[in-house]
Amino acid sequence: MIQKKHNRFQDQRRMNLFVIGVLIFWTILIFRLVHIQIINKRKFVDMGVSQYTQTHELESARGIIYDRHLNCLAVNQSVYSIGVDVTKLLDAGQVARVLSRHLKRNEKAILRDFKSNRNFIWLAREVDEGLVEKIKNEKIQGIHILKESRRLYPYKNVASQLIGFTNVDESGLSGIEYAFNNELQGKAGKAVVQQDALGEKMPGISYSVEKPTAGKDVVLTIDYLYQSIVEEELRHSVQAFGADGGIVVMLNPQTGEILSLACEPSFDCNQARSSAPDLWRNRAITDVFEPGSTFKPILLAAIIQEKLKNLDDIVFCENGQYKVYDQVYRDHKPYGNLNIPDILVHSSNIGMAKLSRQVKSSIFYQYARDFGFGNLTNIALGGEIPGELKHPVHWSETTPIAMSMGYEVAVTPLQLALAYATIANGGKLLAPQIIRQIGEKVKNPGEVKPRVIRQVLTAATSKTLRDLLEQVVSRGTGKKAEVEGLRICGKTGTAHKYATDSKGYSPNEFLASFVGFFPADKPEILLCVMIDNPRTTYWGAEVAAPTFKRIVQRLLNVDNRFWMPTQKMMLASQGQKKNDQARLAELPDFTNRNWKNSQEFLKHFGIETRSLNEGQIIIGQEPPSGAKITGDTEVKFTLFQFKEDSADCVTPKVVGLSVREALNRLTLANIQAKIQGSGKVVRQEPGPGVKVKAGAFCQLDCRATIQPEMFPSW
Repeated sequence: MIQKKHNRFQDQRRMNLFVIGVLIFWTILIFRLVHIQIINKRKFVDMGVSQYTQTHELESARGIIYDRHLNCLAVNQSVYSIGVDVTKLLDAGQVARVLSRHLKRNEKAILRDFKSNRNFIWLAREVDEGLVEKIKNEKIQGIHILKESRRLYPYKNVASQLIGFTNVDESGLSGIEYAFNNELQGKAGKAVVQQDALGEKMPGISYSVEKPTAGKDVVLTIDYLYQSIVEEELRHSVQAFGADGGIVVMLNPQTGEILSLACEPSFDCNQARSSAPDLWRNRAITDVFEPGSTFKPILLAAIIQEKLKNLDDIVFCENGQYKVYDQVYRDHKPYGNLNIPDILVHSSNIGMAKLSRQVKSSIFYQYARDFGFGNLTNIALGGEIPGELKHPVHWSETTPIAMSMGYEVAVTPLQLALAYATIANGGKLLAPQIIRQIGEKVKNPGEVKPRVIRQVLTAATSKTLRDLLEQVVSRGTGKKAEVEGLRICGKTGTAHKYATDSKGYSPNEFLASFVGFFPADKPEILLCVMIDNPRTTYWGAEVAAPTFKRIVQRLLNVDNRFWMPTQKMMLASQGQKKNDQARLAELPDFTNRNWKNSQEFLKHFGIETRSLNEGQIIIGQEPPSGAKITGDTEVKFTLFQFKEDSADCVTPKVVGLSVREALNRLTLANIQAKIQGSGKVVRQEPGPGVKVKAGAFCQLDCRATIQPEMFPSW
């Protein structure tokens, strides 16, 4: 009896445990269902969707960067990447053999990649569409083709520090690409596709697509043609004078528009990440220099406007040596009595030192500050620094004297250019402008209106300073910047560089500079040229002024609206026609020109020529350009030979087009241009349809807008 009760008790206990277990199970199950179906419904729905759908990011097109005439400076190029899912290969050996033929890779190396531990490998990155089509035609299972976009800079080194470059994710890292990354980048879109269990896209099933928003285009104020000329001549000067580098700022002094901004050495924007990071820096706004004698007009501006001196006042210049405060100041030549114009014309340090002692420190400082020194120009680029202009409370007894000669003040090339623009435009300090327009599908960029920061000088003071600066070029230290037929104002500068590894100034390192603008009556072009540490000669008059001249002469070939032939030039031109034998007094610059054409040109003048090696394009000449030559001079040329494996290009037809249109077509064909004259192209060499090597030069002869006999021979 007792045994039966015990068994019944155990059965009841087992039943209770079973019921409790069932209740716990259902409680957990219900809780889990509530957790999945209600609390975390969104999460698990997304997990389920992700198993049979795939979201693809749709890349937005980055905005294009143009120059002021809508020449493309930065564009997008479609490229492809080829990868393979190794798990889907049916015959790895056969696939390796096929791919090695198309990819020009070793078959064993490809097979070795297939046998690695990775399921997916990239076979080739950033390849063209032609190769992709060949791979597609093989119909290899497991091959994946990804279309990508790559930033392309058609003109390579041109304006490299200004334009900048992007990283692999198409995000700007320097220059305009960085400063306007948000505007250029746009917004990526999304597309959802359904896939099967093997991950393959299922046909006929589509989802909504969020379209990408393209980035905005940016139109710069620079002129590609001007920029190219400036960079070529700057590079020539840096090499010719053995300099560390150089900077040129070109702007319109009436509007503040930057027309060219060049730094040498430069880099190829397409290969930026393989170049030294130091080359990426835009030294026109990130580096400061003591300007030397180019700072002298700032003190004269204060003297003239404050009526502290008359122009005909005489200053005794101590015959070349002047001691004050235990410091000895010297002139490059000994001078006695000079009036104020001649002090500037001959760039007398002693004359400026004596004038500085008659100007209150507060006035000198205020004018330097009003001209923009010591302040940011607020150009729309990153990395700008304000330079250095000490407040008078920190001046020593010799600071005003030092500043009158361009020492104890540090300026950027852009600041110096804008200060001279103030003199050129009637006394208004302008904000620099590098952007002409930002928008979508820009067609007709509007004109840039000047942004006036302050009125620094009266129109009368500005006119007086322009007259003085014109005399500097016509009869003073700036004589080598003179271009016959063009009224130019300018000032030379030569400054010792401060020794960074010791106190004081280096006796062997200099900064040679020249700032000039033209035409004198209403300047429209201003150039600030700085050559850093030239070694063969260091004077601004011998280094920077001739660089300015060469740039201006080439500008006149493409834009002769400023040039007026003088009576002397016209008489010389007419007289040359009467002679049986034409004469050439100075040797032109033949670098980058066709060897055979140059040989024929010099033969016309009875000049013997000789090539030092084989080639088609001239890369060096002896004597150098500008050398005085006679009938018995022999000119020797160093030539460049195109490699046999260089890609062939076909010259397009450009006769009848404007210079800018011709340049665009030649650039797209990977051919460089050398221009003679201006206006429309009347002759090209080689002609249309001729096969040439990539990077070859095409000589363009253009019809001038005035009579040809008005032009000098070169």
